[in-house]
Amino acid sequence: MGQRKDETAVTSAKGGAGESLRTDTHARSSITAGTLAGKVERARQQLTNVFDAVDELMFIHDKDGRILRANRVYARHAGLDYGSIIGKPYWQVFPLRDGPLPAPAAASGEDEPCSTEIVTPQGLHLVCGNHPIHDKSGVFLYTLLVMRDVTAERQAERSLREANRALRTLSACNEMLVRATAETVLLQQVCAAIVDAGEFAAAWVGYTRDESPLTVLPMTQAGLVTAGEHGENTEGVLCQVCPARTAINTGSPVIDNDIDPKACSNPWSHCDRSLAARSQLALPLIHHDRPLGVLVIYAHEPNAFGDEEVSLLSDLANDLVYGIRSLRTERERAELMQAQQLSNERLQQTLVKTIESLAMALEKRDPYTSGHQQRVAALAVALAEAMNLDPVRVEGIRLGALIHDVGKIYVPSEILNRPGRLTDAEFALIKTHSEVGFEIVKQVEFPWPVAQMIRQHHERLDGSGYPDGLRDEQIILEARVLAVADVVEAMTSHRPYRPGLGVEAALEEIDRHRGSHYDPVVVDTCRQLFTQQAFSFDTLAGG
Repeated sequence: MGQRKDETAVTSAKGGAGESLRTDTHARSSITAGTLAGKVERARQQLTNVFDAVDELMFIHDKDGRILRANRVYARHAGLDYGSIIGKPYWQVFPLRDGPLPAPAAASGEDEPCSTEIVTPQGLHLVCGNHPIHDKSGVFLYTLLVMRDVTAERQAERSLREANRALRTLSACNEMLVRATAETVLLQQVCAAIVDAGEFAAAWVGYTRDESPLTVLPMTQAGLVTAGEHGENTEGVLCQVCPARTAINTGSPVIDNDIDPKACSNPWSHCDRSLAARSQLALPLIHHDRPLGVLVIYAHEPNAFGDEEVSLLSDLANDLVYGIRSLRTERERAELMQAQQLSNERLQQTLVKTIESLAMALEKRDPYTSGHQQRVAALAVALAEAMNLDPVRVEGIRLGALIHDVGKIYVPSEILNRPGRLTDAEFALIKTHSEVGFEIVKQVEFPWPVAQMIRQHHERLDGSGYPDGLRDEQIILEARVLAVADVVEAMTSHRPYRPGLGVEAALEEIDRHRGSHYDPVVVDTCRQLFTQQAFSFDTLAGG
């Protein structure tokens, strides 16, 4: 009995010990599982913290592209809360696409990382890297997809490309502006430079017309199929939505980054359809707030014209306006000068005819001196030419000589034609003809010193002449030439009071008074004309 109690106690003791062992083992297992779960949670939290700490867009997806985990940057770009992202195919979340990005390529039987760059509809440039993750045995687990935002870099690169393109274009066009001599040539060269140097798809220039509704006259183009090849009339009315018309109306650049040529009736719209351009920039050509026309530039790529490039190309448009106005001003100046030249020529012709009419009127009153002024003019011209005077000056001498005695029109004809000697009073009256002639013509604006020639042709170098007793250089050269020609012709011709004295007597007279009465150079030239060049009054009409 006592032995059974002991056995029972032992059994009980053993059972208690076993139960205690089981309890302790369970406790230790619970502690181990709890520690492991904590470690897993901490690892998961660390992974989440790492994900969220990265500035780049990151997520993990399975082989079907369903998102398993993502960081906050990705969720923010997706515009969704984290919970609604998990489990969805990433191309339905961000970036929105028709399907997955290119998967890693297989190499030696293993998937390797790959990278591709995409542009989202919002204009973000993303470099997307696919990184396949495998377990130790090489079994694929999931893919880590990292997206790096390179938008700022691409925009900087694009701005640099556009600036370089615009600067090349501006430089080439400014060279054309410097060299241009004709407006139409300038327009053609500028359009060609835009296409060649700037590597744009095409360019054209049109001028506005003062009509309602507003129309444009196409002037020139480069890079487009010409209208003549299509057999179309390019003088079309600009449509209401055409960038060219808008630019002209607003006076500001207009950009169309997704052109639809079919919706536009600009002068070369048929050319637009054959161009395959995606962008166009319309730049108004403005002068003093008045539109002269428009410069339109096409680019092959969409969204081709950035702010910096538009600014530089606007400078080009302004330079083109300056070149156009400069050429027009030069042309207008040339036309004005030509018109003025024609006017001067007509005035000169009128003056010449007036002078010749006065000479004829005078000689009709004085038949004894008929032809005197024409012969004096012929000798004076020969002298001036032999002295190498300017042709314009020679013509002035001829016209002055033709009417040098016009003042005699106020001298009574009976005194002019009297065969006998004149009294002192009568001679004094005749001597007034140089002053009277001066008064007759002094108000006429001759381009030559005709009035001075008439007044001074009886002046002498030593001051013994009349009417003012001028000396040496006070007498203009034209009058000194005329004085010698007048004396020589008068002495060789017949007069009512004496016969002609002949050329030799006349030459002896001017030689005798060479340097005192007459200019030595003119005297020497006159002798050479008669003795070496065979000048003769007999060969002249009316001689």
